[in-house]
Amino acid sequence: MLRFDLLHAPREDGQVLIEPAVSTWRGLIEDHVRAHSATHEGLLMAGVPLGTVRRQTRQRLFGLEPSAGSVGESPAESGGRASSPPGIGQVERRAAGRDPALRRDGSCTSEEAGRMPAPQEGQTVQPTTALAPLVIACGHQPEFIHPGVWAKNVVVHHVARAAGTHGAILVVDNDAPRSTGLTVPAIDAEGYITARVIPLLNGVAAAAYEGRSPLEPAAIEALQRGVGSAASDSVIGEYCRGLATAAHPRDFVEQHLAARAGIDRTLGADLHELRVSRAFDGPFVADVLLNLERFARDYNASLAAYRHEQRVRGVDRPLPDLKRDGDRIEAPFWIYQPLQQRRRLWVAGRHETVVLHADAQAIAEVARRDLLRDPTGALAGLSPWVVRPRSLTLTLWARLLVCDLFVHGIGGAK
Repeated sequence: MLRFDLLHAPREDGQVLIEPAVSTWRGLIEDHVRAHSATHEGLLMAGVPLGTVRRQTRQRLFGLEPSAGSVGESPAESGGRASSPPGIGQVERRAAGRDPALRRDGSCTSEEAGRMPAPQEGQTVQPTTALAPLVIACGHQPEFIHPGVWAKNVVVHHVARAAGTHGAILVVDNDAPRSTGLTVPAIDAEGYITARVIPLLNGVAAAAYEGRSPLEPAAIEALQRGVGSAASDSVIGEYCRGLATAAHPRDFVEQHLAARAGIDRTLGADLHELRVSRAFDGPFVADVLLNLERFARDYNASLAAYRHEQRVRGVDRPLPDLKRDGDRIEAPFWIYQPLQQRRRLWVAGRHETVVLHADAQAIAEVARRDLLRDPTGALAGLSPWVVRPRSLTLTLWARLLVCDLFVHGIGGAK
């Protein structure tokens, strides 16, 4: 099992934390795919074989063209029944061994990390039962990030390229920014270092990233001046040129990704970008809504087991339980209208329908048969409301359907 006591930021300059070591990742992926074929045959998601949902999800997100038998499918699965991946945490439990390059505190130097063995260039990790390319992924919000977070992109890019798999990053644009401005250091009139906030995003802080308007030329110039004066040797100029030349961005996130792509490419960290707001839908959401009582019970039980194992005292740590209010059950999703504050989704089950609430406000009643027949269409019918995942649900969806190995930061791993 993954040792959570090892998951803390390295203490010295030049150290990195990779747990388990990169040298074990190939085996993790192979074991993951074998588990799909051997141990979870026959599971359905909203009435569809799970292997079919996985295949369709990857075709849609990556443009894959699998033949008979696909990612995570057993040979018999092309006829109908599906297999599923291990639950959250099962992959980590596979590798208890430590790489000798890792120190007792779980860290290693950048030089030691570079010596960790990786698959040979062009050599894939695909077993014979997985004929389509596999996926290694990481994720983060569309914001300015520190090098410790950005390092995940570098590692995923390197390992995916060496292993012949797809490397992807989930752009968590359904999250809400902590601030609509960017804080940078500045020198005041008396020569003291102070903090300056440069306005960056339009809209309220409690709204998600998605749908926020692109930056106007004046805002881009102010950003370049403000950051450039504090860090003249940074790549902010290149980033701002990317913002200014982005081709008809529909929102800030699209503009930000266009500007970031050129920098990441030159630094060997470019990945296939998957915006959560555009990728997350379909049978996964429908299945949770249709089986919410059971899902909430198992979700809360898993949190309780984690708190017990890790001796966590707070009832809301690492996350609060899903709650019940009369006949309504809290779902593990956000529901909101773009540019408005995110609200928690509650569901009241009826015999033939489910009633959806944004907090206390009833917004729609959806027929169960419609969620089974056309999950994507049923969710689109909620417009202008959108359903988006919360943190654990996003991880579950990604590791269940999108990727075969997900690289977390320290907070997400815990």
